[in-house]
Amino acid sequence: MGTRFRVWFTALFAAALAALGVSNAGAQQVTTLIQFTNVWKYDQTGLELGTAWRTNDYDDSAWPSGPGLLGFEDGLAPYQVHAPRLTPLTVSPAVTTFYFRTSFQFTGSLEGLTLFATNLVDDGCVIYLNGERVGGVRVPVSFNATTTFSGPTVEGQLDVVALTNLAALRRGANQLAVEVHQSSALSADVMFGMKLVAVNETPLVITNQPQSQTVTVGDPVTLRVGVSGGPVTYRWLKDGFLLPFTSNSYVLASAQFTHAGNYQVVCTNTLTVVTSSVATLAVVTELNGPTVLSAVADNGFGPRSINIKFSEVLTTASVRNTNNYTVTRLGNTSTVAFTNVLYSAALGALLQLDANGPDWIPYADYVVTINNVTDSKGNVIAPNTTVPVSWAYTTNLVRAA
Repeated sequence: MGTRFRVWFTALFAAALAALGVSNAGAQQVTTLIQFTNVWKYDQTGLELGTAWRTNDYDDSAWPSGPGLLGFEDGLAPYQVHAPRLTPLTVSPAVTTFYFRTSFQFTGSLEGLTLFATNLVDDGCVIYLNGERVGGVRVPVSFNATTTFSGPTVEGQLDVVALTNLAALRRGANQLAVEVHQSSALSADVMFGMKLVAVNETPLVITNQPQSQTVTVGDPVTLRVGVSGGPVTYRWLKDGFLLPFTSNSYVLASAQFTHAGNYQVVCTNTLTVVTSSVATLAVVTELNGPTVLSAVADNGFGPRSINIKFSEVLTTASVRNTNNYTVTRLGNTSTVAFTNVLYSAALGALLQLDANGPDWIPYADYVVTINNVTDSKGNVIAPNTTVPVSWAYTTNLVRAA
């Protein structure tokens, strides 16, 4: 298996949910380092500040400060779904870049760590951690402070960034610096807010192995694995070859002979790679033919009818073939003539008897003999299957005085 397949961990989606405040309890440890309402120092003078402003030693004591969200928007509703605009900024054609600085404490483990920044930004930004660039939104690596960039597709959208270069992260105090760019000098709004979370993955342990199964052709199949720890990336294999299934379940709506084989699932995160035991799926042909559940005369379909219920769905051609049925009265060798057979999977077969036939006596004892009726898998009913005919009765129930 190792020569055919190698798993690369991709947990951006799961960790993005954690960055939005959604976590799988027990699967991963999520610590919020900065909230959207965090206080930031900011500069909106429009001056080119070079690179020194990103560093930990830069003196920002003269900068004003305020809690997020920081900005100016005519229509605040899309942004205020996530957080209020608490600090107004001034928009001017002379200002295409806004600078923000804040600090946070980090005391957690670096093992299996990923930092995610969920940004509310109009229009784009570059993110620095302790002076090192670690991410950005709609801003390419090659840029300068006066460059403008395209804006968000939708106002108020959440832009989630997995921060890179985590070697810049320190235990204790950390400095975060963000450079927000306008999409043009004529941009009439600006907005910035960030939620920063640390996600520590936890080792994976398989708690429930996928189970071997034997099914008939056409049956549904589900192979499932249970895992503690997380987040988890799932990769299913059949006979050592990768399958396009990436959840904890391998599901088939209708098993075919080609699905038979040995299945495993590889569960991965940056800390752990665990492989399940082998689950063997066997797909066989069903050998049992259909059986008769009941045969009822005058069952709401008229006095000269017999309603026959079967144990499973039948092929229409076989069940509607009048040559496959014989109706006889006990103690009499004569057969009862019938004109047609109707069928639906829900109601069963309906034998319509000849209205002029002399051998049909209400409430007499009859039997139906059935041959050559087949189910959807081609299995044939047992030869000369015989079932007695019962009669439907309508009674009036009177409560005793």
